[in-house]
Amino acid sequence: MSDRLTVLTSKSVFTGTGDLPFEGFVAVRGNRIEAVGTKCEVASYLTQADEVVDLGDRTVMPGLIDVHTFYTGWALRTLGSDLSGIDDAKEAVSLLRAWKEDHPDCAAAFGHNLPETLASDAENANTAAVFDDCFGDIPVVCFTPGAETCVLNAAASARYGFTPQACYAEKIWRMMSDFLALTEVR
Repeated sequence: MSDRLTVLTSKSVFTGTGDLPFEGFVAVRGNRIEAVGTKCEVASYLTQADEVVDLGDRTVMPGLIDVHTFYTGWALRTLGSDLSGIDDAKEAVSLLRAWKEDHPDCAAAFGHNLPETLASDAENANTAAVFDDCFGDIPVVCFTPGAETCVLNAAASARYGFTPQACYAEKIWRMMSDFLALTEVR
């Protein structure tokens, strides 16, 4: 690792530990951040610096990591039986059973495009109860169009650890072991 010291100065340093950016600096030695501070604290680093880069009003901040998982987003919108056009939970059960019969090695039954009316706050518990009655200990998860919410039975809730209020792509990771082996997912 190089001992070269680069000091970045800016009127807008944002560390993420406070609410607002401040005028200050970031000192980088080799490939590691050595110090971050205010304009008042920069002097000793400027005298040691091999390079000083004045960024003016441009913001200096930690790197951002995009944790969007587009693959799982795709899975939520396509996984399992297509439930679009159904009118009630019993129709969903019929399609889910057919899908499960075609996928006997899958531990769960999945569906997508579940009508919002069956997943609404008023109906979610009723739909989940029908899934509980018809599937017992087989996990069942059905996502609405756009995968903004879902209905899951008690077995799925216990196995996967998410809720209809928090069933977005980053929360469904426990489902992956059950659907990654599916031919249509490969």
